[in-house]
Amino acid sequence: MRALTRSITIPGTWCDATGAVHQWRCFEVVNRLVEDWFDAVGFSFNDMHVAGNLGTPTTQLRLETPTPTRLGETLAASLRLVHLGRSSLAFEVTAEHAGNPRLRAATTLVWVSNDHGRLRSTPMPADLRARMAEWLPDAAANAQAGENGATP
Repeated sequence: MRALTRSITIPGTWCDATGAVHQWRCFEVVNRLVEDWFDAVGFSFNDMHVAGNLGTPTTQLRLETPTPTRLGETLAASLRLVHLGRSSLAFEVTAEHAGNPRLRAATTLVWVSNDHGRLRSTPMPADLRARMAEWLPDAAANAQAGENGATP
């Protein structure tokens, strides 16, 4: 399974007076990794939101922070695609510091078109979906891509 990985050093603006990261900043880590992943598959958020009039709103998000993250620490963060549907996709995100888990998240997004402010679930373009399928675990990628006539 391919994973997108990033190193994230915690700035002071993310922390409270004790130097601990505000938990809501963890949601930003998840979204940043999702945005970077779309760049990696060749369809940036700008391509999607501005040029394409499309979007991927979050429909489900579970977040755990088993150990507080502190000012100046560098997290090793990773994002893995775990599900690719006709118009939805799901990711798992993890981050650790010095081998200690700091963040675990699972998120589901839905592919939508924006018709004058009305968001409607719509199938992903086949060529883009095929590029996304390359990020799935091998068995799942082959099975899911075959369902739609695409090849990973």
